[in-house]
Amino acid sequence: MTRYLLQALLFLVPFLVYFGYLLLLRRGEERGWNTAPWTWLAVSGLLLVAGSFLVLGLIDDSRPGQYVPPRYIDGKLLPAETR
Repeated sequence: MTRYLLQALLFLVPFLVYFGYLLLLRRGEERGWNTAPWTWLAVSGLLLVAGSFLVLGLIDDSRPGQYVPPRYIDGKLLPAETR
């Protein structure tokens, strides 16, 4: 769940930065959200999300075969384990 929230926040970062830009310039009444560069904001948000997938994939130290799921052996449930 936390990973999904992180991705959603990363997607919203360009929109929040643009909103801050509008507040700092005090042009909210003149330009506002009607003339916002929606395509560029969405594309930059998607690039941030894709970049975070790349970074998380590179820094994740898990290897295939490390996690063994719970299983039944001889009628006994063995818990999951990490090797």
